[in-house]
Amino acid sequence: MREFTTESVRKIQKSGIRVIFDLAATMDDVVSLCVGEHDMTTPEHIRKVVAQTILEGKTKYTSNSGMLELRQELSKYEERRFGIYYDPEDQIICTVGAAEGNVFHQMLKEHR
Repeated sequence: MREFTTESVRKIQKSGIRVIFDLAATMDDVVSLCVGEHDMTTPEHIRKVVAQTILEGKTKYTSNSGMLELRQELSKYEERRFGIYYDPEDQIICTVGAAEGNVFHQMLKEHR
């Protein structure tokens, strides 16, 4: 059979979390929390906002740090709720999960 991936791609190892996830999937007496997949449906009001956003054509990638408008609102929330100010430009990031946030954090540390 013909290979369609390069040798370098075929050599990429599974991430540690994926190895643990696959192992846990073989065990009957284990509840896997590895991937962070929740067991509930996203609430309807959130699904409606997402659907409307897509219909409005807001489907482009954001900054690697997340939408500035969201980071500004998070900064206001933290200040209002806890009396702590975080600069939304360089002290707040929004990611799709903790693993991505950790990678981004490590990259930022290396570039400072």
